[in-house]
Amino acid sequence: MNNLERLTESKSDIEYKRKLNKISKDKEEKKKVAYSYLKTISKMGYDFDDSIKQHKRKMEKVKEKKETKKDPFKKEREEFERKQMEKQQAIEEKNKAKEELQRKHYEREKKRKYMRRTNNRGQPVLKHQMSQILKKISDTK
Repeated sequence: MNNLERLTESKSDIEYKRKLNKISKDKEEKKKVAYSYLKTISKMGYDFDDSIKQHKRKMEKVKEKKETKKDPFKKEREEFERKQMEKQQAIEEKNKAKEELQRKHYEREKKRKYMRRTNNRGQPVLKHQMSQILKKISDTK
């Protein structure tokens, strides 16, 4: 850098650039150290796949814990909702059975009314004839 450029830049800008350079150099050094460390470990026969799997499992557990922290009553709420759904289904089944019973009763009543208006062979009988037949039956008994 020229002296003129240094004069034009403020002192804080120069310090900021120095800090950035230092940070980037530190990061590069850490990467180099980590890479060399991993290389030496792999030469010694260490298997990274197992450690990666363990780390993933650990991260999943941490994630689950965070979720439970956000919603501590999640399990209880899910169980309550499941019970509510079961109750609702039981009520619906009960209502269906009730409707089926009402329908059967209605059909039976309809058939009984129809049979009252017919003789044994299913032929229609007029009302006054029916009353005469009923009188005869009641007189004979």
